[in-house]
Amino acid sequence: MACRGRLRLIGGLCAALDYRCREKDLRINRQVQNDLQFITDSRKLSAIIANLLTNAIEYSPPGSAVGIMAEAREERLQIVVADAGPGIAAEDQERVFDRFCQLDSGSTKEHPGHGIGLSVSRALAQLLGGTLALESTPGQGCILTLALPAPAIRGETLEDAPDSNLFLFGTPENF
Repeated sequence: MACRGRLRLIGGLCAALDYRCREKDLRINRQVQNDLQFITDSRKLSAIIANLLTNAIEYSPPGSAVGIMAEAREERLQIVVADAGPGIAAEDQERVFDRFCQLDSGSTKEHPGHGIGLSVSRALAQLLGGTLALESTPGQGCILTLALPAPAIRGETLEDAPDSNLFLFGTPENF
């Protein structure tokens, strides 16, 4: 299998994308903080990570690697996805978050899609109170960073997000 590691949510998404990794002879390197606990909306988080990994796999050249890192930093969940793709020029980096924007378009288009994934991912991150940022240099790939704040918690009751789920990263037996 192209994906290995402890994080159950990310592991499941990597397993679902394994066929694509094998088609391109890619590997996904995962670095996940041990015993990471975080409360958030599982569907939104899963959709964001799935889109970031799918894009990273799509734009990385055959035989390269995609990286994903997850850790808690200063009461925030930070997930970073890095690819080995062509990168994005500074003047286009905000534009890729616009709905239906594709830098690769027209009759020369090499990659599938409709240009909506990053826009939806950023909107979902904002719904969770977080941010989705892009860093890139042409020829050196992209790094996308998802940062989500820890929700306000009193005792064991989650405020403002009644449909959220608790993820215990690093302890898959709890799933």
